[in-house]
Amino acid sequence: MGEETKRERHLRAIEAAVLSAAGALQTSGLPYLFVGSVSTWIQGCEIVPNDVDLLMREAADVRRALRVLNPDTDEGVRFFEDAAGIRWTFARGRSHGAKIEIAHIEPPEEDESGGSEGIWENGPSIWAYKKTHPFAGLALPVVPLEIQLATCLNRGLEQRADAVIRVLKRGGCDWSLLRRAIPGARYAQVAAQIEKPKRR
Repeated sequence: MGEETKRERHLRAIEAAVLSAAGALQTSGLPYLFVGSVSTWIQGCEIVPNDVDLLMREAADVRRALRVLNPDTDEGVRFFEDAAGIRWTFARGRSHGAKIEIAHIEPPEEDESGGSEGIWENGPSIWAYKKTHPFAGLALPVVPLEIQLATCLNRGLEQRADAVIRVLKRGGCDWSLLRRAIPGARYAQVAAQIEKPKRR
């Protein structure tokens, strides 16, 4: 058996951190979502997540989650507002050798979309779209791939978008959700990439 690669070690650490976080948070009863690249990876896309991103429903839950997760190291809880007027309650630490980030994000009062078209992956409305996905014997709360695909396209993450499209092609797509996530003319272009060619 060959020596474990750096990529394999990293993914093993990510998986350990995911399972540890899921076990602790599900026991605690705190509402949470895996978001970002780790949510994409949990759902079978061939990518390498940089870290484990957790979104909490309430700002106060960031501190509670940090206490429940009890990571190996942590930087405490920070509160800040970014250049777009989005307010963050944020904590970062390391668990099982992987970086873990916990956040609650509030948009400006005048723009609940956070400046995004479609459905904002980290916004207040995302909880209505929460789904669970089987992973290592658990049902993990994640953001639907249709919404994550829109995020990837908006951020210019072409390789990650391609990985999502491959999974949607293989496992099926919620077309109604995709249309809400990717409004306008761009929807038809993306749908054409996902849809299997019809037999003549």
